[in-house]
Amino acid sequence: MTVQEFTSRSFVFTARPWLLWILSSAWVTMGLIIMVLLGQSSRLMCDRTEQGDGFCELTQANLLRSSTIYFPVDHLQTVQLFPPDATSTPSHAIWLRMGDRYLPIQIYATLNDRERLTIAGRIQRFLYNPDLLSLEWVSDNRWFAYGVGWALTLVGLAISVLYGKVVTGTFDKQTGQFTLQQQGVWQKQQQTYPLEAIAAVQLETSDGSAGSVYRVCLHFKSQDLPPDLPTYLPLTPYYGIGRAEHEGLVQHIQAFLNRSF
Repeated sequence: MTVQEFTSRSFVFTARPWLLWILSSAWVTMGLIIMVLLGQSSRLMCDRTEQGDGFCELTQANLLRSSTIYFPVDHLQTVQLFPPDATSTPSHAIWLRMGDRYLPIQIYATLNDRERLTIAGRIQRFLYNPDLLSLEWVSDNRWFAYGVGWALTLVGLAISVLYGKVVTGTFDKQTGQFTLQQQGVWQKQQQTYPLEAIAAVQLETSDGSAGSVYRVCLHFKSQDLPPDLPTYLPLTPYYGIGRAEHEGLVQHIQAFLNRSF
């Protein structure tokens, strides 16, 4: 929270939801990473003649790019489940060996070794059985990855839109009013209360496994308020970290109103 002005006549503070913005960005980033890294599709198609000639086509695509590789069937020697060396990536691939070259085929990262072995066995049977003239194998988990990724992204955006509001509070003795303004992404909300109706300033604490978070609330005398205004008003729609900072706001309000409550 930032004190914008503190005089004998007015006190203005601003609160920005840094913690919520960081949390929202983390959800959005996680969603984008899932879509980019896990949203993969692979298709291997091979055709050969009875004489053994033919070509294979390997097409692999993700959110950012797509590539297609063509190679003769007789160049494909074998298929293996694990990288040719410890530094090779990704580990969730099936590796085609062509001479000294290893070509990874992206597959579902969640497949276990038995499922990967089944896929490798199908390709291996085509290689060693000349009676099989064609092979088509497809692995596509883009819709699953995109669904999960978009869900996380939307959660992050929803947190920012619904709760990530910049709050400005103005205590003004000239007008005798307290004004609370909340600026969201698309709209601005404003509430006005008489200063004399303020009955108490409270520091609220919410305890969780990751620690405690805080926010400052005002309580008002019901007899001094219009019937449409609540008597309990959190100054922010969210909790924040930093007990000393929130206690400082309580002390500033008490000092400005010259009341200890």
